Amino acid sequence: METWNSFFNKGKHSLTRHKPHEALPFFIEALNCCPVTDNKSHARILFYLGATLKKLRFDNSALKSWILGMKFNKVGYSFKMIQRFSNEYGMIKQDSTSMDDWQAFFSLQLAKYIQGKKTKKIGSPAELDMVKDLIYDFWKEVQGHIADMKANEKTAFFRSVTIMFPIPGNRQEFATQEAIPYNFRLKKHITGTMRCFCGSNIPYALCCGRITSGEELINGCF
Repeated sequence: METWNSFFNKGKHSLTRHKPHEALPFFIEALNCCPVTDNKSHARILFYLGATLKKLRFDNSALKSWILGMKFNKVGYSFKMIQRFSNEYGMIKQDSTSMDDWQAFFSLQLAKYIQGKKTKKIGSPAELDMVKDLIYDFWKEVQGHIADMKANEKTAFFRSVTIMFPIPGNRQEFATQEAIPYNFRLKKHITGTMRCFCGSNIPYALCCGRITSGEELINGCF
């Protein structure tokens, strides 16, 4: 029976040979086999899993892997990758602040659309294009209202925007309801830079307050 270390080394070997598709299942098996109490090994595997997903262009899934790795080891390589690649929304950093904002707005609205569907998924590329065009039409109006807002204020504003998507039996009135993060011990609302209330000891924006990207909504989370 193979150990987690055996799968891990196979994954690293595949990665050094520039074969991320081959490396991915090895790192997943390494995670499955790794002892639950071995935090440093989990952090190490998750770092390489993130690097593999980044090479496969699943950028936000890579970031999520590094965030999980940082929960196991807060000063490891995953922390450095998060500093380099994440933005204020807990998503992969784009080329500009406006593109970061668009990514967050699109992902939040796409989540509402998917939640309003019975199938809970996008059915075709044409459907995705239609939804993206509709969201972008609203985005052109939204841009003019967020210039002086902080990231948490923008997020709250993005969530408040209601787009009536053309869904048969539209259930979006339920999908738009959002929980308000609040720390009852400190008696204040939780913002992105505060430590998350779940006990992970990492910023809320990178933990429970992280916005799930459109990439993850469409392709699933690794």
